[in-house]
Amino acid sequence: MTLAGIVSNIREVQTRRKETMAYVTLEDQKGSVTAIFFPEIYQVGYDMLHGEEPLLVKGAVDVGEESVKVSATETTLLSTATDSSQHAAAYFTVHANRCDAGDMEALLQCLRRHVGKQDGYIKLIDEQSETLIYLGADLKLDIASSLKKEAERILGLGAIQFV
Repeated sequence: MTLAGIVSNIREVQTRRKETMAYVTLEDQKGSVTAIFFPEIYQVGYDMLHGEEPLLVKGAVDVGEESVKVSATETTLLSTATDSSQHAAAYFTVHANRCDAGDMEALLQCLRRHVGKQDGYIKLIDEQSETLIYLGADLKLDIASSLKKEAERILGLGAIQFV
């Protein structure tokens, strides 16, 4: 599971081995959740957790009889969450009835300006079907926020997904 939010509270606890772990409360505009940071993860993310910037926290969900817990496995700054190191592929949704040849040419030029190491796919949708097209080994992408912004100007907001 992936969470995003601002740290509103940190409760540090000493383990039996005298290491420090923490229960960290993350908040966004809809609510809050507490994530458990075991010693190794807490130590790695300490500076980010005690900073002011919004965070992206990845972890595993543990559903118990009385509560739901999130055990953090990774922490990054939300501002760097669209860096290529965070994603393996990009999916570009193209609605056949809304795009013309000029839009497709503009998208191709955009993709060629963002060459990198991640895979890219075009999800072509029309009234009757949906086709997934792999861009191929010759057109790998550098997945970054600049690619998303530029492609969304061509295809529309929400048409690009980084996975």
